[in-house]
Amino acid sequence: MKIDWNVVDTILNNITFYTDTHDRYTLYAEYRKNKNCLEFYPIDSNEFHSCLRIWYRHVSGLRSTPNVGEILQYIKDESNFFEELKSVEPQARIAGNLKDGIEYFLADPLRQVIAIRDGRWELTSASCFKFLSTRNFGSQVVPQANNEDLLDLLAKFTNLQGDNLTLFAIWFIQAFSGGSHYGIMLSAERGSGKSTLTKAISKLLDPSEVDTSLLQTKLEDFQNYLANHYLATFDNVREIPTDFSDTLCTAITGGTVAKRKLFSDRDEVRLKLHNTVILNGIGIFPKESDLAERFLYFKLEKLKPEQSKSDYELKKLLEDSRPLILGCVFDLLAKASTIRKKLRPKKPTRMNDAYAEMLAIAIAMGLSETEFDRLITENTKQLNKACLGSPIVQAVTEYMNGPHAGKRKIVESSTHFYEKVKANYSGPKSDLFSRSAEFSKALKAECATLMKAGFSSLVDDTGTTGSTITIIRNKN
Repeated sequence: MKIDWNVVDTILNNITFYTDTHDRYTLYAEYRKNKNCLEFYPIDSNEFHSCLRIWYRHVSGLRSTPNVGEILQYIKDESNFFEELKSVEPQARIAGNLKDGIEYFLADPLRQVIAIRDGRWELTSASCFKFLSTRNFGSQVVPQANNEDLLDLLAKFTNLQGDNLTLFAIWFIQAFSGGSHYGIMLSAERGSGKSTLTKAISKLLDPSEVDTSLLQTKLEDFQNYLANHYLATFDNVREIPTDFSDTLCTAITGGTVAKRKLFSDRDEVRLKLHNTVILNGIGIFPKESDLAERFLYFKLEKLKPEQSKSDYELKKLLEDSRPLILGCVFDLLAKASTIRKKLRPKKPTRMNDAYAEMLAIAIAMGLSETEFDRLITENTKQLNKACLGSPIVQAVTEYMNGPHAGKRKIVESSTHFYEKVKANYSGPKSDLFSRSAEFSKALKAECATLMKAGFSSLVDDTGTTGSTITIIRNKN
């Protein structure tokens, strides 16, 4: 079908085009659609393609449309010719920071935002930022003002208690700021509710069709995932490769990564990374020191039978609690925003901006700076202990240096090895999990750390009668 370019020009007169600040090859279209709300999509998105076809039929009076690809190429050619095309930095879910003001995008049909300014929050359709809708975006409920206690509401979805629950709540509230954030590690054995908590955070902070993800195997896929999500959640993590660890460091503090647009050219595409990151898994994750300094660590205990809830019960509870939790979060953020403007933290830290915002939130919750600093210090101690003193490594080392001190190599079934190691372990037996299968899985993840302790390990789970564990004492 031949294109009527007069019709195309009529359509394009009602669209404003932008280029990406970080990637000049990516173009965005801003136009009015439902209920006269401004829409903002990449021109290569299915949403924009659909709108072009509808508009063409409407303007031309025809019931068929030409090849949209030709129209898109025309738009791209025009944008490359005009140097004055305005560049923008599209936002995913949250923009701004506690000091200058925050906007939280609900991604609802009216494209409303929660704007936090001057010590208060309001629901509005007038945004100062360009929020990008993607296929994975889920809409958020409208927050409900209430007098509930946030700690009590969050306690329904996690078995964290005391200081750990308080610090988790402070982290969770600060994650609604567009500034830098600590990542969190949820370390626990099977049946502790770590995946349930991760999904609940995702639903509350950044609703998406993909609420959790496995750690990708290719670095490029990993970077693309981070670039397309505000909240990056990774389930059942066993090991973080060094190049992935470096990328996570960039994503947590904010930055860009460059890659070639095509293998056949030299042009670079820059991906903007700025994420809130959650990692969960059984056992302790091997960590680079740079990454460890950007994380808070929470160890979840195994749920008691009376604490367990069905998926239906948890889903219903979350849907009922979500407006209340969000109302509490935005009330505290509004209060903390006035505190942050006057705050001068006494303790400098590598994550200074995140620390300062969390401190302002802690004060808004009634804590002193000394109390908040104690929470962070204690958490750092827990993380360091976990990183440097894995109970799996300690247990295997104690076992090999005990009854098998003279042997260079032992080969045991995983069940027998687990029972003997657990019986010989000097620490809390709960550190070593309740089942040999979980112990074996954690042992696989600790190969590098165990190597530093002087032992090589192999878990062979290819057999038909169960897995076999081999431990070899390395030569000096």
